[in-house]
Amino acid sequence: MKTALTKEINGKTIIIGFSDPVIDPVETEKKILVLKVLDESDETRKLKAKIKEIGDRQRMGVQAMKEHARLKFAGQFPQSEVKRKEGQSHFSKVEVLMAENKPLIESFKNKKKELVKENAIYFQPKPGEVFIEDEQHETLTQIEIGEFAKLCIDGTVIPDYSEQTIYQKIKDRWIVINLDFGEIFPVGAILLRDLTDEQKIEIAVQTESVRITELSDIDKETEKQSAIEAAAAQAARMRSVLEIQGDPDALKKSQIWYNEQLLIIEEKYS
Repeated sequence: MKTALTKEINGKTIIIGFSDPVIDPVETEKKILVLKVLDESDETRKLKAKIKEIGDRQRMGVQAMKEHARLKFAGQFPQSEVKRKEGQSHFSKVEVLMAENKPLIESFKNKKKELVKENAIYFQPKPGEVFIEDEQHETLTQIEIGEFAKLCIDGTVIPDYSEQTIYQKIKDRWIVINLDFGEIFPVGAILLRDLTDEQKIEIAVQTESVRITELSDIDKETEKQSAIEAAAAQAARMRSVLEIQGDPDALKKSQIWYNEQLLIIEEKYS
């Protein structure tokens, strides 16, 4: 038995993970006791008898060692030594019994595990968590999902580009496409991460052009004058650097560059 962790998307039950159900040990033990399978087995009867003998030996060994200590403290050394040997004898027998019955203990543990597995009663799963059989779990985990898809509890795979930025060029204009869960990826569309550097530049230029178009006349003129002032300041710095370097055409070169920028700015805000 397994569990599937799920959530609902557009009416579809989507798997977001798998887990193991938690066995209720109390209720499972009650069920096993009612069946009386474990208590009536030969392994259980033999083991109980051996466990009782081991327990009795341990108690007698402890009692003998206590008596040994008491007699030794009282100065009765011969009697104390007898009790010490008696205690050691019991403890030695315990070790022998435990070693002899190790296979029986292992058999009992394995039988108990098998019964628990066959008769397991599970705690109720959390909200969004559902029980699935091992065969269904194996089938679901072998399904190829892909990077942009979700797996449904019924085994169907649904595309999911809902969290992706997608671009498509239509008639020399780039548009952004937002897909909902389940919608097919358009032919010719490109994920943001897959754009080339050239395409990114095209999109950036288009975005800037749209931004300027949406400015009010006052904001557009203000921004234009700021760009002109910035170009003039840059031209002045260029002239200074060239003069320091001893260029006799420093002024001319900086003016040419400045006039080129004016044309670019004028075209940009026209």
